[in-house]
Amino acid sequence: MIVATETKSGGPWTASFGAWGISVETGEVLWPTRREVSWGRRLVELIPFVGPPIPATAIHVAGSLCFCEGGSVLSIHSGEVVREKETDAEEWRAKEQERNASWKFYMGQPLALDNGDVLTHGSEDDEEFHLYRIAPNDESRWHFDLGRERHFITGNYYSYRYSEGFIYMVVSDQYRELTFDPTKPHGGHYFLWTLDVQAGRLCQKVAIPDWAGECRIEAVDEDHILVSTANKNLFCYPRRVLA
Repeated sequence: MIVATETKSGGPWTASFGAWGISVETGEVLWPTRREVSWGRRLVELIPFVGPPIPATAIHVAGSLCFCEGGSVLSIHSGEVVREKETDAEEWRAKEQERNASWKFYMGQPLALDNGDVLTHGSEDDEEFHLYRIAPNDESRWHFDLGRERHFITGNYYSYRYSEGFIYMVVSDQYRELTFDPTKPHGGHYFLWTLDVQAGRLCQKVAIPDWAGECRIEAVDEDHILVSTANKNLFCYPRRVLA
């Protein structure tokens, strides 16, 4: 099950609305907590004491539960409210980030691997991306340089993830700035690459069928990788194929 929210920006504000349960197998929306209304109505709903309460907005998923702003807890299978009030929803999310190896890696903390090895990353400038596996004696077991592959990466949390012995990267064969006009074609291609951390080699390259906008890794779990493009398309790849 995929749990998603809607995020919109208008002038000086950005807000998330509601929660949806999406089938991994079919991409079908199985349950929403957000009804379709006009943007004018949504703005009214944001005004205290004027509009009705805004439906629960998902902020964190743990097991079969979805923790929402305001404290309610939903079942990810049905969208039904399991508990009306969960005061530690933000604490749940903070603890999950503390345990999340991928988040630690992105924040610059070396990841402990087998035999005392550590995995680190670094970049010399905005157009380069490097990965290193370092032995306990500080010698390098391998060094991966994306520049040698003549591909590019944005370098943010949504462009690469570590998970269970592999690093998944969204790369392009043409340099693209973080801010760009999505209406102008660039003629390049996105790919989802898989790097085997044990060997330091690429073991899979998958073409992503969209270049119309930003491409992001949205989530990685034990079985699937979710990749979005242009803020409107969602692709689900099974990890058992990629790994």
